[in-house]
Amino acid sequence: MLSDIRTFVRERGRVSLYELALHFDTDEGLLEGMMLHWLRKGRIKQLKTSPCQTACGGCDAGARAGVWYCWVKQQACPGMAITCCATTS
Repeated sequence: MLSDIRTFVRERGRVSLYELALHFDTDEGLLEGMMLHWLRKGRIKQLKTSPCQTACGGCDAGARAGVWYCWVKQQACPGMAITCCATTS
């Protein structure tokens, strides 16, 4: 399941814990523990609030609140991560 989570976050660029729980039909608490694996490896960053901070209605109200994660882009040099998150549309 860890590799499925990695793929989901990498493809989306950024996701909320709420979205992960819905997609994988899994408890948010369990997913938080799994996300720690990718946080420790430096592959994702945790955001404490919604990345957009707008109420445009483009995403689910539950997804705008809470913890968000974003995929960390990697540079060509091994071990050197760009600190900004990937953005995908």
